[in-house]
Amino acid sequence: MTITKKDLIKEVSNILNKTQLETSLFFDTLNNVIKSNLESGNDIVCLGTYKFYVQHRKAMVKQNPQTGDKVNVPAKKIAKCKLGSFFKL
Repeated sequence: MTITKKDLIKEVSNILNKTQLETSLFFDTLNNVIKSNLESGNDIVCLGTYKFYVQHRKAMVKQNPQTGDKVNVPAKKIAKCKLGSFFKL
């Protein structure tokens, strides 16, 4: 079963006795803070829980499987998340 953002907001708002609007605002703010820090080059670490970081992928030449043409793929940054021991099942 998949839990959506809406389901998560309902569950957290019930646990914290907050409105769904307040909880939704919290989640949106948290996501914005994480994104802005990653864009600034900062890692976000919550020991034992998770680590958000930016991975740098170098530029490379790939091959189009349908045509066989060589394609230049530019370098890029990718946001990654590594889960800590808290999430081990």
